[in-house]
This record gives sequence, C-alpha cells and structure tokens, in this order.
Amino acid sequence: MPWADLLVAWRQVALYEHDYLYPICAEIAKRAGLYPLSRFFEKCALCADTQIDVIDYLLLHAFPRQDFLLKHDGRSPNGSSPNVRHPTGEALVGA
Repeated sequence: MPWADLLVAWRQVALYEHDYLYPICAEIAKRAGLYPLSRFFEKCALCADTQIDVIDYLLLHAFPRQDFLLKHDGRSPNGSSPNVRHPTGEALVGA
C-alpha cells in the first residue's frame, strides 16, 4: 500500500482510535525528512483533532505530487476546521 494511502487511512482511524497514530506519524515524518516532527511524535501525545491537522500537513509535504483531496469531516463540534491548502492553492480542508 502506498504511504499516502496508508496515511489517509490512518487519518480516518484518528477519528476513533487516535492512540494508534503516534508510530505511523513518526514514520511518515521520518520519510518526509521532517525529523524534528518525527521526534515530537515519538515523545508526546496529541488530541485527535491536532493529530489529524498534523497528518494533513504531512500529506501535503511528504507527498506533494499525490492527487488527493481531504474532505472536511465535520469532526469539530463548534464548526471550526483547519485551513489546509494544497501548494496549488486549492483548499483541502476548511475554507
């Protein structure tokens, strides 16, 4: 399974079982060359919303050539969402 597909799958898992995300996020960060972020994931815990935001960031930077769209999943009860954009300027999450 390609890493981008795996990360998108883990993003969905984060909505329900966020404790499993730390190892995969650390590995993706390593492969993206984001070593400080990788160490951060290895050493601390994040709430599920923050993990998903970081996964979105990793998807954009680790796999910039992937053609995928992240849809707003309505996870935030107050209606807020991150404003993540593809390098082309297309909104991926939020508006």
